[in-house]
Amino acid sequence: MEKKKIKEKVGYFKRPIYTFILIREFSSFIIALYGIYFLIKLYYFDFNLTSMYQYLFSGPLEVALSIVFLIFALIHGITWFSLLPKAQPIKVGSKTLNSSEMVVVWLLLSIILFFIVYYIWLY
Repeated sequence: MEKKKIKEKVGYFKRPIYTFILIREFSSFIIALYGIYFLIKLYYFDFNLTSMYQYLFSGPLEVALSIVFLIFALIHGITWFSLLPKAQPIKVGSKTLNSSEMVVVWLLLSIILFFIVYYIWLY
């Protein structure tokens, strides 16, 4: 009777690409936590609970959380825009936009939206 070869299972942490994919998927959870964090900040700011607001959201903890959220948001955003042309190609005329062009369009739309919110909605 022949011995069957048993293949060694490759885990997520044995190959760097699998680790990155796992981190990319985990980043969406971190972004959701940031949304909850931001809503709590708005809640305390809206009801003028400044002492509670300053207690919960000021100092080195807020800076550390913001840096962690920024890192995961960058990972999430960069991988999203690199995969977007493959999942949903956007055509302008006869040209299909690549990922870097989509990032430029996204930045321009974000700047326009910022000015609309800042100058029209807040004033």
